Amino acid sequence: MEIRWLIFYVIEPFKSGSTLNYQIHSWFMPNDFQPIEGHEFHLQTPFGSSPCKVLKVEQPHILSFSWDKDGWIVSFILKDLGDKTEFTLIHGGWGSVDDILPKANEKQSVVRDRMAQGWTGILEKLRKVVA
Repeated sequence: MEIRWLIFYVIEPFKSGSTLNYQIHSWFMPNDFQPIEGHEFHLQTPFGSSPCKVLKVEQPHILSFSWDKDGWIVSFILKDLGDKTEFTLIHGGWGSVDDILPKANEKQSVVRDRMAQGWTGILEKLRKVVA
């Protein structure tokens, strides 16, 4: 799944601190994230704690991490467009639509649809944080 949003603010807030770590706890899920490649952290999700690992950090433009043990890779990509910033979220690593995700005990298709809605809410929070 890929979602692109325009944030009508310059990329500058993300430069103060670290890649997309700009108050990450206030727009993403509770976590112990550190913007260091190889850092292992946990997201506190509605289904419990999920182990993650930072795969790529290019400040302030790219953050990629593995999420849980089912092969998901999440990437946040920022593109400076002058007076605004393009934010792209890529959530990959999905299996077959009928495969059951063990933690949720539901089909991939059901979880993916739910998560698409969840990402929309998370990105709305991000927009408010950088405002």
